[in-house]
Amino acid sequence: MEDFDVNISIPPADHHSENVKVSGPPANVTRARAALVERCEQLEREKEDRLLKSFQLTVDVDAMYHLRSLVAAVPSSPRSDRTMK
Repeated sequence: MEDFDVNISIPPADHHSENVKVSGPPANVTRARAALVERCEQLEREKEDRLLKSFQLTVDVDAMYHLRSLVAAVPSSPRSDRTMK
């Protein structure tokens, strides 16, 4: 975090640790920690937004209603509206 003049140590993924070490001048560490917390909250909000946007709903329709829904969804052909002379 060059903006705050601190060193940040993040453990490797295989350690499965959530501890992050921030070292530097106390005032800078406090500001960097606040920025990290804010960034984590932002990432969580983005994750929730992506989850809500990926919502999918499946509806099972009885076979007797399939033809009715297809006829209503497909517009009629322009040729069926005119008669050929």
